[in-house]
Amino acid sequence: MQIFVSIPNLNTEVLAVNDNMKIVDIKRIIEERTSIPVEEQNIVSCNRYLSNESTLSFYNITEMCILTVLFKLVGGGKKKKKKNYTTPKKVKEARKKTKLGCLTQFKINKDGTCDVLRKDCPSCGPGIFMSERESEHKCGKC
Repeated sequence: MQIFVSIPNLNTEVLAVNDNMKIVDIKRIIEERTSIPVEEQNIVSCNRYLSNESTLSFYNITEMCILTVLFKLVGGGKKKKKKNYTTPKKVKEARKKTKLGCLTQFKINKDGTCDVLRKDCPSCGPGIFMSERESEHKCGKC
């Protein structure tokens, strides 16, 4: 039987094939005639892709049917646009780093004793200090 094979940018080819011929064999015939590699070919009939190991009779391809060859392309994703923000971003304030910052909470007297500059929290216990602000009378935990 004869089938028509439509190839983009080329003519329509007429192929003499059998009913029990595999799709891979048809791709090899197309490769011989057009030098398009088998790996880059996709054959479509009735809006469905034909798998390589199936036969023509499996897809009910009969005399004078038209097969379309499509090419595999790399990519296909859209390029993402760069976001334009309408309001400027807030600039975060950089904290001032002090060397040995824990020593700011203590004062060393002339006689060698240590005094704690902050008050301890009465509910949480020693080691947890109260806030330095006058409006707040609490620690960070309670």
